[in-house]
Amino acid sequence: EFREFAKGTTFAFHPDINNQDDVAWTDWLGTGCEDSEADIVYFDGDEQRRLTEGQYNHQSPAINDVGDIAFTRYDFCLDPWVSEIMHCRNGVATVLPRLGDYPQGPDVNNVDEVVWDSLGYGNEYMIERWRDGVVEQIAKPALLPLIDDFGRIVFSTTTGQAYLYADGKITQITFEDEPTAAHAINEAGEIVLRQRPFPFGQLLIMRRARTGD
Repeated sequence: EFREFAKGTTFAFHPDINNQDDVAWTDWLGTGCEDSEADIVYFDGDEQRRLTEGQYNHQSPAINDVGDIAFTRYDFCLDPWVSEIMHCRNGVATVLPRLGDYPQGPDVNNVDEVVWDSLGYGNEYMIERWRDGVVEQIAKPALLPLIDDFGRIVFSTTTGQAYLYADGKITQITFEDEPTAAHAINEAGEIVLRQRPFPFGQLLIMRRARTGD
């Protein structure tokens, strides 16, 4: 069954859905600096409401099964632009502490751990994790993290391979000729990998994350 929502939004993109059928997405408003203002909109199955009110560019929401939402807030009115990772619970959004610059692309699991990538010392991307109010570096160089409910984190590197962080250890999980990036991870430890053969196309493959079980 298809159900229409996102009514009253200008240009909806970057949707995410949880197992309770709650949906969060970005609504581009086209106002403000460089026409960049965008809001995060949340739909709980009955009611649709905005979690932000313009002024900034809010993007890429990730929502867990209890309704916590992590997203990136960009300020393109500044030169150079800046960004922050936001955490929204019960409709209240707060800025998370960070170690690097230009944080973006957060993911959140069902125990309210948030991961993202940022630009660290030496202009290398790194993975940061926020847990119980504390932020720490997980891996460097690394980017595009995803986290499951057991705290396992899959991510990519500039070498074009995917890695797994589990139990404090980092393991390379792909050894492909073509650039390969982790696209999703579930609680069974299964990982969907996105491979981009040159010059066209993309391939989705699934593997089991080996963590000693």
